[in-house]
Amino acid sequence: MSDLRLIEYLFPIEDVSINSAYEKNLTRNTLSSTHLWWARRPLSSSLSTNFASLIDIPPTKQDRKELLDLIDSISDYNKRKHKQFLNQAKKIIRENYPNSPPRVLDPFTGGGSIPLEALRLGCDTYANDYNPISVLINKCLLMYCPNYGEKLLNRLEEIASVIYKNIEKKTRKLYPKVELNYQTITNEKKQIRPVYYLWYRHIKCPNPFCNSYIPLVKNFWVSKTKKQRYYVKPSSTRDFAYNLINADKTKETSFDPDTTTVFRSRVKCPKCGNVTDRSQLMELFNTNEIIEMPILGIGLNGKMKEFFEIDNSLEMQEVELLLESEIDAFITTYGFYPFPQDEIPKGNGRGAERAFSVYNYGFKKWEDLFNVRQKLVLLYFLQEILDAVSYTHLTLPTKRIV
Repeated sequence: MSDLRLIEYLFPIEDVSINSAYEKNLTRNTLSSTHLWWARRPLSSSLSTNFASLIDIPPTKQDRKELLDLIDSISDYNKRKHKQFLNQAKKIIRENYPNSPPRVLDPFTGGGSIPLEALRLGCDTYANDYNPISVLINKCLLMYCPNYGEKLLNRLEEIASVIYKNIEKKTRKLYPKVELNYQTITNEKKQIRPVYYLWYRHIKCPNPFCNSYIPLVKNFWVSKTKKQRYYVKPSSTRDFAYNLINADKTKETSFDPDTTTVFRSRVKCPKCGNVTDRSQLMELFNTNEIIEMPILGIGLNGKMKEFFEIDNSLEMQEVELLLESEIDAFITTYGFYPFPQDEIPKGNGRGAERAFSVYNYGFKKWEDLFNVRQKLVLLYFLQEILDAVSYTHLTLPTKRIV
């Protein structure tokens, strides 16, 4: 081994950059689609830089050209399924390290792109990260998947199917079917079950001559795609009620869906113009005077989203009572409280610390970030996952698959 690696002397930056940009634009069947992670590095560049960092500079110009062509090929995401390029790179690694595979340590692993590609090159790979989510991602990525292979995938699909069916039964009452008879995409009457609801937080306008409820929103759009341009307009007759408007068909001119009620922690009433400053807003949050209400239902009609108005009769008090009884039953069965009780960092100043400023708005614990319906659904998921663990048994293969 020499002291000068290929990456220090030659590297096809432009080719690898083009291949990496192509990979970043893919939305399916990529590592980034399995789990979200901040600043996830493309596999294309990770594999290429790993390889170029581990091998010496060839002595001849022809050998160097062949290596650069190989790097271009292994960074091409469409060629990942063709093993000959990866096998060729692994062979060169073995020639450079005849006694034992090179050790690769990524001390700040994050999403795991670098150690994954080092593992694929046959390196003795070590990954480390302080974030427990990163640790979990990389255990699955670097340990479970290589060791269990397709057997793990098939078993997880079976378990996920069971969990999905059980969750669907438990949450059916929370997502009642509605009949679509207005503003539908397909203009036909049919029943559809909502997949989720759009919620707004509201405050009561402090102007005693107004007393309307102000939604805390940046704008009133719910969809701005080419085929679906919809927004909601507050009802003039009922509190917490909104009319669904098709922007391409309406003749509405009195309401602007780009209206902003929140700007720099201040809230402006769209009806009377009264402004609630930051200190007043924080006080309303801390005294639980914020009203959360679902304002719109969203379902799926094939691959298209279907938006529909709701009557706000989701029986929040009934859900609260149900959640209390489910929590008691959960503690009795599993022996611990199901939601995180850790205190949220207070957050002051600037930069990343501002991300935790929700503490100043009454969200003291992590569980406070979820409303009662969200908690109930999360509780059901937790129950099903814990039960799945008890009946999930996988035998570790004797031979490593990677």
